[in-house]
Amino acid sequence: MYIEKLYITTFGALKDREYTLSEGFNVIEGNNESGKTTLMNFVIFVLYGADSALNKQMKAASEPFSGSITLFCEKLGRVTVSRTASCIGARTTDTCSVISCDTLKTVSIGKASPGEYILGINREFFENTVFVSQQGASSYSSDEASSAVQNILNSANEKMSTDKGKRKLDETRKNLRHKNNKGGAIFTISSELASLEAELESNKSSRTILAEAEKRLEELAAEQTAIDELPGLIATEKEARKAEKLRLLVIEHGRCLEKKNADEEKLNSVIAKNNEFRQNNAAAEIRRLDVESKMLKSRSEMLLTAVTNAEHELSIMEEGSKSIPQDTDDYLNALRNISFSAKKFGYAAVAAFCITFLTLILGIISIIFDEIFAAVSLFLSATLALIIGFIMLSFRKNKLNEKCEMLSKLGFTKSAALRDISDEFVRRRHFDTLKKTKQKEIEQLRNDCESSDNSYNEALHLLNGILNKIVPEHLELDTDIRIELAEAEVSQGLEKEAEIRRSINDCISKITSLEEEISAYKIYSDVKSTCNPDFSPYSDAELDARLHSIIERRRQITDEIHSITVQKTALESRLRQSADIEADISEKKMLLQKREEQFSIVLLAQEALEKASGNIRSAVTPNIKKLCDGMFSELTAGRYSHVGLDASLSLNGVSGMETRTDGELSYGTNEAMYLAFRISLCTVLCQKEMPPIMLDETFAHIDDYRTAAMMKMLCGLNAQAVLFTCSKRESNLARESGLEPNVITL
Repeated sequence: MYIEKLYITTFGALKDREYTLSEGFNVIEGNNESGKTTLMNFVIFVLYGADSALNKQMKAASEPFSGSITLFCEKLGRVTVSRTASCIGARTTDTCSVISCDTLKTVSIGKASPGEYILGINREFFENTVFVSQQGASSYSSDEASSAVQNILNSANEKMSTDKGKRKLDETRKNLRHKNNKGGAIFTISSELASLEAELESNKSSRTILAEAEKRLEELAAEQTAIDELPGLIATEKEARKAEKLRLLVIEHGRCLEKKNADEEKLNSVIAKNNEFRQNNAAAEIRRLDVESKMLKSRSEMLLTAVTNAEHELSIMEEGSKSIPQDTDDYLNALRNISFSAKKFGYAAVAAFCITFLTLILGIISIIFDEIFAAVSLFLSATLALIIGFIMLSFRKNKLNEKCEMLSKLGFTKSAALRDISDEFVRRRHFDTLKKTKQKEIEQLRNDCESSDNSYNEALHLLNGILNKIVPEHLELDTDIRIELAEAEVSQGLEKEAEIRRSINDCISKITSLEEEISAYKIYSDVKSTCNPDFSPYSDAELDARLHSIIERRRQITDEIHSITVQKTALESRLRQSADIEADISEKKMLLQKREEQFSIVLLAQEALEKASGNIRSAVTPNIKKLCDGMFSELTAGRYSHVGLDASLSLNGVSGMETRTDGELSYGTNEAMYLAFRISLCTVLCQKEMPPIMLDETFAHIDDYRTAAMMKMLCGLNAQAVLFTCSKRESNLARESGLEPNVITL
């Protein structure tokens, strides 16, 4: 079988494209993103329809995907397979047709896809054997392909699944009996048989239970008759007790009236005494006068302390006071004149001394020039000037002493300046003003203290007058104690009055309550019954509780009789004849024996199927291995003689005595091994006709030698091969190896 022509109307980025293929080796060359993988996916789309990934592309596309493939196969001859599909929202449409090119009639393929009908293999197996994508040949891992290989190895037929037969037999075994013996038809029948045997045994014991129920009903009826008399006796006892209660209430009512009258007499005497306190408001007045007297006393003490402190401050002021001249301006002018005179005498003395010094110099000069007379005159003049200088110094000293005496009398130092003396005089006058103010303050404080003492004595006099009226017998005690006694006397009188009033109110309330009770119990005044001595240990509450328990017991007896009657009726309705139960037991035993025989047959069938599957596996596995070994040895130039295949379908290369898994082999060797396995598997599955082998960049990472070897192997097969590549390396290697590929450039 081979593909003659591919025509793409619209498929992804490809539109209005047509490609013609040869029966042998085809190479389709094109740059990256030129549509090589899209062309391969187009083949799958036409033969098997769209998958989920393609549906997403169709949703984004503006027009439906459509195209056709013309191919030749021995089964149908030359046919054209066409498909159109679109996906709009949640709605997906897919139409496919197979038309014979010879008769131009539609070929009926039923519900199968064209790939399954024409090629004889499903989509998953096609993609994992002869359809080698860019991930490489070693991407072979599909569950569908694995299932097909398992079927080949087990039954020599791809579609005959011995596993399904095994599962069916195992399900039948489970339906009959589970491995834990806790489920299945056999377990159910055994349980029903045990239930019937238990029912038979229960039927025998139920007869005994019915007899016991009838005996219990008789006992309950006798107990019900015995307790029916008790309510009447209890009612009579309660009436007798209420009549006695009425007599006691009348006696208590009389006692309460007597106590009320006595309390009213006491209240009158207490009210007379308390009225005096109320009129004068004695307690509040005592407390007011006490507080007022204490405040006045405290104020007097504070004023006295203030007077003492003020006098102390005044004494300190008097100690620190200094004298001031009557006319400070004359005093300051006198000081100023004395200072000026002292300065003038000082300047005169300095001038005299300077003249003396100059005269002496001139005298010395005259001696040098032999002017003796002039020198004597000058020396005499110098002596006179010196005497005048000392006289001026004496006058200056007298003036300074006079100034010091004037300053010392008023407490100033001799170096005091006139401005400082003037400021000091101002300060001393202010200090004298403060002393006068403090003296007036002391006088005012003494007057306030005297007034406070008078007010205190007046308040104390009034307080003692009130205390003498309330507690005259405690004159010798302290005022505070007498105040406490007086307040206690007033408080006790008022409390006693309130207590008597409460007692009277309680008596009135009790009398009212007793009158209501007497009115309620008057209906029992004519009762002549006496109390039953048998009930004397019990109170009314206990009698009520006993009556309630009797009523409750009667209800319980009624309920128990009803329950026993219902149980008895139910037992009688459920009881079956022993013969019927024994017949059911016999039937179940026969059915159980039949199911156990079926279980034995299923076990034998499983054993036979497992044995037959093993025999077929041992017969088919060598065929696959033989084909795969030859191809793998040719591709690796004899380095690896054959391929190992374990139970989990994992492949490994065998070189001499050494075995290497696919993870230990180089990329090229690994690709060669899996490609050989794919082709061998497809050869076994498709014994009548090989499908086209399509490879997408499969040799891109393999050296030239192995690439040429793989292409020779593909050309040697009786199958069409299509290689998609982005370089001219493969087509050149094919020509150098003597192959004549059909090269198509995209």
